[in-house]
Amino acid sequence: MLRRIIVACTLLAAVPAGAQSGALIHATCAASVAIDPAHVRTLRAQLERALDGKAHGYTLDVSLVRLTSTPMNGEIEVRAEVKTLLSDASGRVRLSSTSRAATRGPLRDRLALHRDAVTAVADEVAKLVLKQR
Repeated sequence: MLRRIIVACTLLAAVPAGAQSGALIHATCAASVAIDPAHVRTLRAQLERALDGKAHGYTLDVSLVRLTSTPMNGEIEVRAEVKTLLSDASGRVRLSSTSRAATRGPLRDRLALHRDAVTAVADEVAKLVLKQR
């Protein structure tokens, strides 16, 4: 099952996005995070929205390397970590970074908290990219 998820995650990441953002966005996830390939789609979609055509001519490679859930006093805390590599049109690396975000809420909202953490970390990446260009 894990192998199928990894293959699905890789296939999703192999199709470059970025028609709207102006940047070529490659989104992947680490094998340990490959529980739900929807996280990669959320990451890519949020990056496209946040960049909104302002990163034309760049290639953005992002990888969701950690997505953890920790129960705390009847709530759950979700932490997301993304590694980022931004290259210009000539292939020169302009930015190499790690971004993190966390969300906390009721245990029953676990899936929404995962999505919110991935969205928040994508927003952090977009801020770094816009500052770097």
